[in-house]
Amino acid sequence: MWIGAGKNSSSLEVYVDDIWQASFGAKSPGFKHVHLPLSIANTPSRNIRLKQGSGDAINLFSAFLTSESPGVWLAALGVPGAEIDILSTLDDRLVASEMVVFEPDLIILGFGSNEAFDDKLNKDAYRKRLEKTVDWLKSHAKAADIVILGVPDAARLPAFAPKTATPKSCMPLTPDEVLNYDARLQAQDSALARWHAPPNLAIVRGVQAQVAAQKGFFYVDLGAVMGGDCAMQVWVTDNPPKAWPDHVHFKPPGQALLAQKIFAELMAGYDSDQCKNGGKPADSH
Repeated sequence: MWIGAGKNSSSLEVYVDDIWQASFGAKSPGFKHVHLPLSIANTPSRNIRLKQGSGDAINLFSAFLTSESPGVWLAALGVPGAEIDILSTLDDRLVASEMVVFEPDLIILGFGSNEAFDDKLNKDAYRKRLEKTVDWLKSHAKAADIVILGVPDAARLPAFAPKTATPKSCMPLTPDEVLNYDARLQAQDSALARWHAPPNLAIVRGVQAQVAAQKGFFYVDLGAVMGGDCAMQVWVTDNPPKAWPDHVHFKPPGQALLAQKIFAELMAGYDSDQCKNGGKPADSH
């Protein structure tokens, strides 16, 4: 657990299925990483309860369970509506302490959809935002390999499009439509009354690929692994559907399939490195 203790002494008690397991006392203020061993192996435990003890209140920032058994430790952070900058707004001290404990081997960054739908996005400014964030992250996890996921395919249907526009009416923007997109959108050009990827989606994906290459990170183009332009239409209309009708978010079947494709891309890169090293693991994690 990561906690924030008050100025005076604080205490925290841990119960598993209402049975006391451990306690922790903090005599000084500040961020603290607390490791409490729990005896819950091979038992049908169902809940863990943290109880504030005596003294000042304790702020709980995160809690997780680990096992002594070998395997992969996966930690995920997802924030609805987030853009890449959200990582650099996290408390630097807390992130630094977490990285020391976690010692991650691999960090996967999946951002870009919200930026892609921002019609006022500035390409150069976005590049600087992305570079600043990945540099900040790498400074806290120097030994970790980093993977940047290129933004997946997505589409929009302008509000002025007729209700008769079907989910299958998808067509990529032409070069002229991209060049004059804002004016055409404002004029409610009927040619845009179809499902299409926002013009900045390709820009965001291109910047992500360039930054990954520049920094030596592994890059996975999610648009390509989905099937290319208008692939989201297929995912929405599949039976069962793999994405929601908003043409942005994935349903559980789509999430599972995309995860499988990402894993396949990662393992292909790993296998390639092994071949280059004569069958031995590469130096990278």
